[in-house]
Amino acid sequence: MSDIPVLDELETRLDWPRASFRTAVTIGPGEASVECRLDQASVLQKAVEAGDATWAAEVRAPKALYSRLSTSPTPSFSVRWDEQDVTRELFITAGIVAVNDFRLPTSELLKGIWREPDVQVSPGSWLALGKRRARESVSASLLTLRLDPLLADGQMRVVASDRDGALSFTAYLSADLYKRRRTSRDVQIAALIAACAQLPEHLGDSEETAPAVLLAVKRLLQDAGVPTWEDEDDWNPALAATALEPFRAEEDEDDDE
Repeated sequence: MSDIPVLDELETRLDWPRASFRTAVTIGPGEASVECRLDQASVLQKAVEAGDATWAAEVRAPKALYSRLSTSPTPSFSVRWDEQDVTRELFITAGIVAVNDFRLPTSELLKGIWREPDVQVSPGSWLALGKRRARESVSASLLTLRLDPLLADGQMRVVASDRDGALSFTAYLSADLYKRRRTSRDVQIAALIAACAQLPEHLGDSEETAPAVLLAVKRLLQDAGVPTWEDEDDWNPALAATALEPFRAEEDEDDDE
C-alpha cells in the first residue's frame, strides 16, 4: 500500500470505503474535454478549494516520449496539445494532484489502514486517479456503423453530419453487412471509402473554419504521402481510406491459386 491514499476510479484500492471518483473524457485532434465528478470525499474537495490540490489531466503519447500535465481550478476543463508532437497512440488520465506539502485528514479513509489522524502529502502526488482513456483512430472518430433493416442484403448508405462544426459520417448497413461489421474489413473499408468521397463537400470557407477531424485526416494523408482533396487531379477516396485504415487480405489467401 502506498503511503499516500488514492481515490481510484477503477476501485482497485481500499483507501476510500464510501467515496467515488468518475471521469468523462472526449478526445479530438489536438484537444480534449475533461469532466470529473467527486462524491463523498469532502477532505479532497477542501484540499482543492484551499489550493493544496488541483484538478488535472495528464496527456501521454508513449511512442513520441510525450508527456504533459494540465491543471484546472474546476472539474470541467479542456486540455490541448500540438498534434505534431504526438502520435496516433495517445492517452489521457484525469484526476486530482497535490500542488503543496500538506496534511490530509484520514477521517474519511479506511480505518484499518489509515490509523493516524492525518497523512503527509507531497506535491505531484495523485490523490484521485481516473481511468486511462485512449484516443480512437481518426477513422473511428470520422465514421460510425449502424443497422438499417430496410436496406436489401449487401447495401449501405453513408450520410454526413456537420452539427456545430463537428463533422462525422454514419454508414447505414443492411442486416447481413451489419452482422459482419466487426470481422469483415471489406465492409469497414467500403464504408470509409464512401465517407472519404464526401470529404471535399465539407471543407468550409478556410482551414480555420474546417472541421477538426477533416484537418486530422489531411495531416495523416500528408504524412503518408497520399494526395488530399486539394490535389483534385490525384484525389482518390479509395487510396485515402486505405491510408487511414490499410486493407489487409486474409493471411491464408494464396495469390497463386
